[in-house]
Amino acid sequence: MENEGQAEEAKALYRKILASDPTHAKALLALGRILMEAGDTEQSLGREATVQGKTLYG
Repeated sequence: MENEGQAEEAKALYRKILASDPTHAKALLALGRILMEAGDTEQSLGREATVQGKTLYG
């Protein structure tokens, strides 16, 4: 359970970084990894990737 709390803190931190720099590659990869490990493939490959993809490649 402790790891879940750390993952939530990490997600919040990475989202904060991405709010100020949507192209921050390490934050994008780390957030995606955390979401995948949590089983949230829709968010990790879907909305988050789409939003960031538009920013990166749009």
